[in-house]
Amino acid sequence: MNPETMDPDNMSKQQGSRGHKAMRINMAISDLNYQYAKDLAKYYDSNVTAIVNGIIDLYRRNHPEILADAIRYHQNRQELIGKEKEADT
Repeated sequence: MNPETMDPDNMSKQQGSRGHKAMRINMAISDLNYQYAKDLAKYYDSNVTAIVNGIIDLYRRNHPEILADAIRYHQNRQELIGKEKEADT
């Protein structure tokens, strides 16, 4: 991932915008990845939350097929579960 492709202006506005309540998560992160995010935050004069959001946003935009595959997988799984329930009755 190339840090130069991130938009630091967008990253700094992702959290805490007036009237905007951002979704919150509590997640574990490796020491190495945390340090990487901290270093990028310093480089972009930003914060770790904005950096992580930027990385996810870049990955999501550059790999749209992954979400489509995940949706198809979930739909197929639900169909199989439905067929199993029908077979049990």
